[in-house]
Amino acid sequence: KAFQLAADLNTNNVPALSNFEFNRALRTGQARLAEGAKSIEDKFGAYRGWEPMLVENGPFDQPDFCLRLGQIFGSQGLYREAAIQFDRARTLERTNLIASLGLADVFLRAARPAQVIEEVTKIRAQQQAASMPADVDLELARLEASAQFALRNNAEAEKVLQAAFAKYPKYPGILDTLLQIYAQTDRLPAAIAMSQSIINADPDRAQSY
Repeated sequence: KAFQLAADLNTNNVPALSNFEFNRALRTGQARLAEGAKSIEDKFGAYRGWEPMLVENGPFDQPDFCLRLGQIFGSQGLYREAAIQFDRARTLERTNLIASLGLADVFLRAARPAQVIEEVTKIRAQQQAASMPADVDLELARLEASAQFALRNNAEAEKVLQAAFAKYPKYPGILDTLLQIYAQTDRLPAAIAMSQSIINADPDRAQSY
């Protein structure tokens, strides 16, 4: 009722209207389509960006908007604020895998590797391995390996990445993280060999090393 009242009092209040519509769908069990960044920001109307929108109308409590705001905060290095938005998005929508991955990535960039591993473990427990998309599985491997490396568990990080490439040999991009680990630990021969492995796996891929 509070969401509906807020929307009725000001029909230009985008957060109130979005919150009301999501809450109604949640209560009635209606299916909904996720909104992308452009669709979200097209709704701002006369407001020129997120800040004036939020200052004048209050916060969003709708997963797509929380997710987008988390992505913006993360790109600005505001990791605490980003984590709050990603966590809220997945609380509102337990199946929001993008929010869960975003939270794990924010923890990695905020130098909190133990929490990265915790989040990766949660995601894997919630997803059935047989139905997990390759890009999600590879991103989880990158996050886990990077966190293990930050915790100085270099052998475990290497193991995770090699296992991922063995599982997905058509996706050599996962080896970029392993190449960076070799370079940062002064393992030049291994780095050179890894570069060649990446090239062999995808000769047409643009190389940055």
